[in-house]
Amino acid sequence: MGENKISEYGKDFTEEEFLVRVQICTSEYREKLHETLEVQCEEGFLAEGGGWKKEVAPGETWSIRFADYQELEKRYGTKEEAFQIRITPLNNGKIRLANVERGSGDSVYEGSFFLEGRETGMLLVNVLPLESYLGSVVASEMPSSYPMEAQKAQAVCARTYALNFMKNREKQETAADLDDSVSFQVYNNYQETERSRRAVEETAGKVMDLEEVWYYSTSCGTSKEDLSKEEAFQSFLLEEPEQEEYDSPWLRWETEIPADQVLTQVNRKYGSVWDKLLDVRVEERSVQGQIQKLYLKGDAGELLVEGEYAVREVLGGDALSVTLSDGSRSDTMELLPSAFFYLEPAPDAESTEIRTLKIHGGGYGHGLGMSQCGAAQMAEEGADYQEILEFYYGEGGKVHEMENGFGTTD
Repeated sequence: MGENKISEYGKDFTEEEFLVRVQICTSEYREKLHETLEVQCEEGFLAEGGGWKKEVAPGETWSIRFADYQELEKRYGTKEEAFQIRITPLNNGKIRLANVERGSGDSVYEGSFFLEGRETGMLLVNVLPLESYLGSVVASEMPSSYPMEAQKAQAVCARTYALNFMKNREKQETAADLDDSVSFQVYNNYQETERSRRAVEETAGKVMDLEEVWYYSTSCGTSKEDLSKEEAFQSFLLEEPEQEEYDSPWLRWETEIPADQVLTQVNRKYGSVWDKLLDVRVEERSVQGQIQKLYLKGDAGELLVEGEYAVREVLGGDALSVTLSDGSRSDTMELLPSAFFYLEPAPDAESTEIRTLKIHGGGYGHGLGMSQCGAAQMAEEGADYQEILEFYYGEGGKVHEMENGFGTTD
């Protein structure tokens, strides 16, 4: 392979280093480690580690349990380094993980894999060219129906995001650069589509100079006003919103939750022993209106919840019922859609105890970086992907091209 210097990232990369290492979680991303794996390949594949080798015929299933791995490790491993089983498809075939379920049904992967043991299971890592990885990230993170320029903006975001982890590989304590779940960016929940592939190809090698790249589903709209004050934010949210989010019903939403649900979350998360909820109020908002700090008072103490995710979680619970702006309902959420909301506590008629909380909100996601629905709206109105990125990321959103050879599979 040739060598390409990518000085913008503070170190030199070779083409080999453009192979991204993605940890694959179990079905529905429930666990990071696997107890059992069932591996197939229509072209057949080779599994090997140490002095052990096994060739699996085309279409056959090879099943390996954690206990099997441990036996192989005892026999073929060394004390000097972790015992690793490499899984390599023959004839450039694709590996299928028969017992790993994803949104598209089939769990089919390009590239190769390796297995390493941990205390409670097997770590599974997919190794493949970065550009191949991006195709199914774009398909998994953004609906394929969105305009192409929005898809291309998503591809640049995803490439920059992944490369930031790859360039810090030596600092990572794990064998992977990132995993395939929402803990990083979702990979292969849906297979690459023609549109996602095109978005990646038409932005090949293009990145932003950002150390952190954030994106999310839907904003609650934009305002030139300072929304950090409660009155200003409530007035903004009560206004008829301009359609800036590609007709997303998450532009506005509301829900009502019983105080008992809040008490359950507080007691579970913070080790409190509250029987009554006496006060809930917003303590601090960002300039954009996102809640940063939430104050709660119970019969046994006070609590200041900090951070948008923690706020959404403490007011969440099991199977929240949220009504969207189009009248539809979502009944499976475990945390509030966003931290862009205001509260209407309903106290008991005969006491100061709060019985229910009505919540009026807007947007879906953490609210940082690029709104994917907003990007789609901008693309629909004629913006290209570079204009979209600069709108959301400012100077950091300026796109530049890496040197020839980036992401090639030759």
